[in-house]
Amino acid sequence: MKRIYIPGDVIDEPVAKSLAVREDKGKLYATVVGTVEGKSFIPFELAYIPVVGDAIVGIVYDKKPSVYFVDTNSSYTGLVIARDLRGAELDVGDVIFAKVKKVEEDSIVLGDIKILQNGKIMSVPSSKIPRIIGKGASMLNLIKDATKTVIYVGANGYVWIAGKDVGKSVKAINAIIEKAHLSGLTDEIKQMLESD
Repeated sequence: MKRIYIPGDVIDEPVAKSLAVREDKGKLYATVVGTVEGKSFIPFELAYIPVVGDAIVGIVYDKKPSVYFVDTNSSYTGLVIARDLRGAELDVGDVIFAKVKKVEEDSIVLGDIKILQNGKIMSVPSSKIPRIIGKGASMLNLIKDATKTVIYVGANGYVWIAGKDVGKSVKAINAIIEKAHLSGLTDEIKQMLESD
């Protein structure tokens, strides 16, 4: 089983510095609860901080003539500039998949908008997104193939699912969240999907 670090623990494995890791006098310290996977420190919980280029899932919650306001599952309000939609329109309640084009003090400008229809949205800890996707999207593709679903995963922790067996996909994603710190998880999820 992998070692679990708590805030203040010295990380005695080679990891890259990140929001969850701070350096002091040549030593690296965990700032949140997490574990090391490869050369990355994987926090168990961490608020989403947007980066230009991130793909996110959002929910439109208000609209004005020139801009739409989007819930990004974070402290940042998403903004979609109406002219960037090239004649298309969004409605309150629409779920979108978008790229972060610009990060401002308390908002993010979104582009490359795709409207997602007739699906279910779930909120997961953004720190678990890399585990849900897996190396080379292996975990995500395993779930999609086994459940015949279409899944859009946002770096912000919103996941949108539509298709044949949404319930089975949700169950698999919840199992990944619960066991993200364990090794051999892909095989366990595969067995779970095959046995249902």
